[in-house]
Amino acid sequence: MSFIQQLIASAIGAFLGFSFSLILFWFQKKYEDKKLKNSLKKNLQFEMEYNINVLKKYLEKVEDCISQVNADSKSIYLNLDYSFIGRYHSKEFYNHGLISDYFHHENVRRWNIFLLELGEGNHNYINKEVEKWRKGKIEKEDIYLALNQEKKHIKYGLEMCEFILTTVSSK
Repeated sequence: MSFIQQLIASAIGAFLGFSFSLILFWFQKKYEDKKLKNSLKKNLQFEMEYNINVLKKYLEKVEDCISQVNADSKSIYLNLDYSFIGRYHSKEFYNHGLISDYFHHENVRRWNIFLLELGEGNHNYINKEVEKWRKGKIEKEDIYLALNQEKKHIKYGLEMCEFILTTVSSK
């Protein structure tokens, strides 16, 4: 074999090897992206199922508290802690750019409202209002309005979690 033939054979071999490695890299990247997307989707579904259970319990607590206020009972206790509501996988879903694959921007806005209304620390207001009611510092209609507002926020969060779960599960 002459030098030119060896040079051409080496160039063809290098080109084919490089092309094959690029194709292999592309397939590997596609597989990893699909695996990550499925993992994020499953984690978000789990988080929404968890949030639905937590919010249902919170809704029951608020409704029980409203019933006790209606009965003029001062021996009520309400402890809501919104830090137990899952947010991590929602943020990861957003950070990896998957949110636009599943939701319209209006739905994303509604999702953000849910996360803000039931955000960490927002439960302190209603807990303090119940404490004021127990100590006789506020009127019945004030605590009733506060509890109904909290109930509305929890129902909204519950509806959003069910909507997100349904939407993500259907795609």
